[in-house]
Amino acid sequence: MTALHKVHAHPAEDFPGGTEHHRLFPSLAALMIFLIAGVLAPLTVGYLHISHSPQFSEIDEINHYDYMTRLAAGGFPRLGQDIQPSSISALQCHGLDLPGVTIPPCGAPFTAADRAGFAATISQYEAQQPPTYYAAGVPLRWVAIHVFGFNDLVGTRVIGLLWLIAGMFCLWAAGRMLGLSAALLGAGILLITTSPVVMDSATIVSNDAGDIFAGALIVLLGVLAWRKPWRFMPLTLFAAAFVLTSTKSVAVLPVLAIGLLFGILECTRSGRDPWGSPAQAVRRWLATGGVLVAGGILSVMTWIVVSHALSTINPVNVPTWQVLRGKPNGLTDVLRESVTMLAPLSNSFGAIYPGGTAVTIHSIRWYNVALVLAYLLTVLVLAGGLSGLFASPRRWFHWTGMVAVASLYAGGIALGYSIHYAYKVDAGLSGRYGLALVPLLVITLLAASRGKWVLGGIWAFGAFSFATTAFVILS
Repeated sequence: MTALHKVHAHPAEDFPGGTEHHRLFPSLAALMIFLIAGVLAPLTVGYLHISHSPQFSEIDEINHYDYMTRLAAGGFPRLGQDIQPSSISALQCHGLDLPGVTIPPCGAPFTAADRAGFAATISQYEAQQPPTYYAAGVPLRWVAIHVFGFNDLVGTRVIGLLWLIAGMFCLWAAGRMLGLSAALLGAGILLITTSPVVMDSATIVSNDAGDIFAGALIVLLGVLAWRKPWRFMPLTLFAAAFVLTSTKSVAVLPVLAIGLLFGILECTRSGRDPWGSPAQAVRRWLATGGVLVAGGILSVMTWIVVSHALSTINPVNVPTWQVLRGKPNGLTDVLRESVTMLAPLSNSFGAIYPGGTAVTIHSIRWYNVALVLAYLLTVLVLAGGLSGLFASPRRWFHWTGMVAVASLYAGGIALGYSIHYAYKVDAGLSGRYGLALVPLLVITLLAASRGKWVLGGIWAFGAFSFATTAFVILS
């Protein structure tokens, strides 16, 4: 055993289950649990949502679509450009799910008057986003359209479901390494794959779709680095943090959270001889949490420099954000809006729960039920995350939960104020900006759960959430 392995060979009692010999799928039942909760559930909800939402979502979908199709055509979007004529044509043919907005019909000329009226919609403001998510989606989109025969919009949308399923696999693998049972992991995954925010993000064209995957992969790499370090671990962690953060800048939140968690766990070790001196602890942190943090921060800073160099317009003059410039956007407004980050699984519904457009009495009833479930889901996840406040001694999952919750709110403040500073607008924060921290929160909830009644309750909640989401879509 190498020296690096020796210093990371943590005692089994530090983790639930305590052993490292668990297989990924120890039985056929375990495989079936993953397939049901992590594959069939999101595919079912995803199919229902996509098939019942033929129009572009109002959540910036046309701009994300234009970003990906521009890359597919060999171009690169720049802030200040209009979206491509082909994207305008797709918008006319598919429509926009935004009440009160009338778009020229499919095939009709898009006149100068139309262009003036839709200046906010056709501005490519999502060019502010880093390109990795869209670039990775280009070949997947080609396969979906040219091999499986999906139309252009659907073929671009289904990419989000693939990212979500891949994220659930990473979360399952991390949980198995931590000794969590297949039944417990399945219950937690079902909470994620039936969440309104997760499923809406995964079934429209949006780089939000990659956040769950980014967070889950960072969790998996963090578990591997803590339990079973490998030869090129620091380089791998640095590269992963850099690339994943370049899918969307808010993916830096789990990178920073895991980096901080490594530092806390180093400080709270038991003091036995294998842990060594404080200097050795610092060196261990630099090889794990330190390189994660460095990779994530470097990625964010790199994209800030590149995007500003590419921009053809001062961000404070982007027409789309004019509506946000008349709202209060001071520091206390950011502090208030950052509270929404504490509900990453349930705040900021999109087209799944429309709430306003041609809603029937029947759908309003299901929408009300969905709102109740959303609040309960928020309470459930926060209760698991903050359970460490009331525990002594605190174990790894207690620290993980407290770090994740603190990172949600602190990250919201940092994000909100940076938007306020750069664009001079109201940040408009919502829970979806915290999606990348969901895997950390759910792992904490599962590790803190005890007893068959709790396990059954989480499964029941997920199953009822699945049924409610389906009824809301169908109604």
